[in-house]
Amino acid sequence: MNKKQLLILAIFIILIFAGITMITFSYYKIKASITIPMKIIVSEKIGLTTETEILHFGQARPGDSGIRSIEIKNLNKVPVTAYFLTQGDIKNWVKKEPIYLNKQESKNITISAKIPENAGFGEYTGVLKIVFKRT
Repeated sequence: MNKKQLLILAIFIILIFAGITMITFSYYKIKASITIPMKIIVSEKIGLTTETEILHFGQARPGDSGIRSIEIKNLNKVPVTAYFLTQGDIKNWVKKEPIYLNKQESKNITISAKIPENAGFGEYTGVLKIVFKRT
């Protein structure tokens, strides 16, 4: 083998070990994840909703907030930290700090969507992803 072939082989081996390490790490580090659709209606009215299939914040005016309470559970046999990631139209409206959960613990938490003052009327959607990582 010449030097070029050895270099390619070395890079290939490094990439394989890096991939195996990443897969192993994510398997043991990430314990579970949940994806929840979100929706809020911006209008001149204020309204409530009891919808449970999605995280529906109801109707609110620009500058106001929509608030929902949810229960999260750690079904794992190890402590985890729940991280909240958002996507979609309202990804910057919904912010939540990570929460620590002991094994088999559940907590009621509040999720809020703060509507910007300059938001136009209409329906806005997004996704909340909760990732449970071993601590």
